Amino acid sequence: MSHFNVKDLLRNRNPAGRLRHQLFFHSSANYALAPLGAFDGRIAALHPTLPQLYITTPNADIIPLPPGPKCNVYARFDGRYSHDDHTQWPQRFSQKFPHLACIPKSSTSAENSIMWESPERHDFIKLGEDVIGMGKWSGEWILGMEKGCRWLMERVAQLSADNKAFSTHPLLPSLSSELERSLIRLRAVATTYRGAMVSLRLVQRLWLELHALMDYVHLYLPCIEGTAPPVKPNRKIVGCFVHDPNSAQRLFAAGIPYWLIREVRTFHSENILSLDSVMQPGDVLVLDDYSSYAPRIYQGDSNDNRYLAIHRHTTRYLRYADPFAGGNPKGISPFEFDLAHPSTSNAGPSRNVRHHSNTTEPCMFDTPCYKWVSSNHLSKIASGPVGALEDVTNLRSSAISTCRPAWMFGEEHCAT
Repeated sequence: MSHFNVKDLLRNRNPAGRLRHQLFFHSSANYALAPLGAFDGRIAALHPTLPQLYITTPNADIIPLPPGPKCNVYARFDGRYSHDDHTQWPQRFSQKFPHLACIPKSSTSAENSIMWESPERHDFIKLGEDVIGMGKWSGEWILGMEKGCRWLMERVAQLSADNKAFSTHPLLPSLSSELERSLIRLRAVATTYRGAMVSLRLVQRLWLELHALMDYVHLYLPCIEGTAPPVKPNRKIVGCFVHDPNSAQRLFAAGIPYWLIREVRTFHSENILSLDSVMQPGDVLVLDDYSSYAPRIYQGDSNDNRYLAIHRHTTRYLRYADPFAGGNPKGISPFEFDLAHPSTSNAGPSRNVRHHSNTTEPCMFDTPCYKWVSSNHLSKIASGPVGALEDVTNLRSSAISTCRPAWMFGEEHCAT
């Protein structure tokens, strides 16, 4: 295979299929006559960055770019995480969270389409001139999100009453409660435009994941476990990438789209019908960065930790400044205190001593854009637009009323 050509993948091409792909455990004539098996390819392509690998899929119409071995996860301009977002792009199949492969794609149904849509800037309604930069989504958007969540929760309640496997699934309570709480925060908590976008994307992400969990347990898991016959592919869900034959067979039986990645030297008798190019994320997703800084929330292997990092970040993003933080969260031991303050070690530390070298003024939401009001960030502000430093100089004062210039500065640079 040292001189393997991509066209060699078509040497076994046979649209009529072969009997060896028939499953003998079920008698479905339509499925038995299907031309492709779990290891064949409706389409195939060489890996775009690792030419020693090739990608096949028996039940999808495209080949998306596979995740790399490392990922750098941060929010893009639309508040999503681009090709690192499990609701937007196929990821590596997760044995721990298999339902993520069943995330529904954009729906044309009017009652649920809002769960895939993006709001416009004018949909963010500011509270007024007295509260600079703070606001909520319009009533139309809030009502639309509530309607979609109510529709899903009714289906969840009905399936829970009829399906014990679903009602006892360990992820159901957490996903259901997180969805309800995130919807309440979306409706009740005023924040910046950027914070409101994070809150809205969280509701959408939880809605899609709960929908996927419901479908996985009810529709796909019986096929995977062999208690129901194999079904036709469902190309209306996101799918996943796999690299082991067992997972490919299980997903194939359930009709879940997947892309099998393996070495070209293993190619032997697989039936591949056509070749295709690899679709890039930029063709369909927003890759543009925020005009201001968006924090990296995960960097490492493309595994379950990426998914967990997104979940942790989005559920904890909205928080107020910590009034109990004084710059020394771990404290010091008596031995360390004796070394630092030998003259007062017997009397104990004074409760009136405070250190302001690295503290943050308690200014509303402790989100990244309001880190600007931290005294140790004034040097960064000085490099900003002319007059910005003068606007926030008074933030060194402990008076909370002096936070108004910071709202103006933060709104201009971080809330867009």
